[in-house]
Amino acid sequence: MVLPFWGAYSASKWALEALAETYRVELSDYGVDSCIVEPGPFPTEFFGGLVAADDPARASDYGDMAKAAEQSFADFGKALAAIPAQKPQLVADAIVALIEAPSEQRPLRTTVDEMGIGEHVRQHNASHDSMITAIYENLGIGSTR
Repeated sequence: MVLPFWGAYSASKWALEALAETYRVELSDYGVDSCIVEPGPFPTEFFGGLVAADDPARASDYGDMAKAAEQSFADFGKALAAIPAQKPQLVADAIVALIEAPSEQRPLRTTVDEMGIGEHVRQHNASHDSMITAIYENLGIGSTR
């Protein structure tokens, strides 16, 4: 999904997902499982690592929009803080479970979310997987495992 002011972040995640999904198909005949862990938003130190613009004078040319990203990030941080069940340990536990699962029984995607959006993500994934399967079948490519 996309959020305002998160374009580069979203694009990099989509690129990695495409690569992992491609590896899943290309390497499955060799016993290699490629898995994607899809964590929902979690309270971390992410915002503390953001780099501010190095030319504050230029930002003034953007008027109110100059502060929109900063406000968006602050609001997002507050929303995360209000969800105590969303703990980063859940992501680590999901990764360990994937590692310990038998080969070829690991799911392509594992959604980790206590925010209430996980079911929507799973529905989206099922629709995506159905589309990919149909495309592969029509092209005679075979299994997407």
